[in-house]
Amino acid sequence: MANILELLSAPGLDAVRPLVGPLDAVEVTGVRLEARPDRLAAIPAGTVAVLLAPVPGHLLDVAVRDAAAAGAAALVLTGVTEAPHGLPAEVTATARALAERGRVAVLYADGDLAALVVAVERAVAGSAADALARVAAAAREVTAVAGDPGRVAAAGGRA
Repeated sequence: MANILELLSAPGLDAVRPLVGPLDAVEVTGVRLEARPDRLAAIPAGTVAVLLAPVPGHLLDVAVRDAAAAGAAALVLTGVTEAPHGLPAEVTATARALAERGRVAVLYADGDLAALVVAVERAVAGSAADALARVAAAAREVTAVAGDPGRVAAAGGRA
């Protein structure tokens, strides 16, 4: 995987949603679950850091700054409450500015975090497991639109 934009097309990452920051600025090299946002400054460059707990607004600013300073590809927020406009309420204007300036994508994911980490790792490694997961996802998509040649061709093209 070259960057977050390409990573988001990988099987198993359907529940990941981009929030702010560039999706194509940094090459993804790995993934890490992070229980404490104060450890983000020490993650390896290119890492997708998945936070295990919600981070309040002003601490999110610090987390985004630290992730950017480390050269992280993305910071994945989990367990946040949404504001009426669909974005997590915790994403402040300062965090948005820091993400853009620091070239780090801020994403949101809910659901099974272990599956998320496995899917990111599989996509980054580019292994046979990733290829098989992509084939299985393509087969499910093509099967779902069977009978409509245009949609089958579009699904095949995406695969």
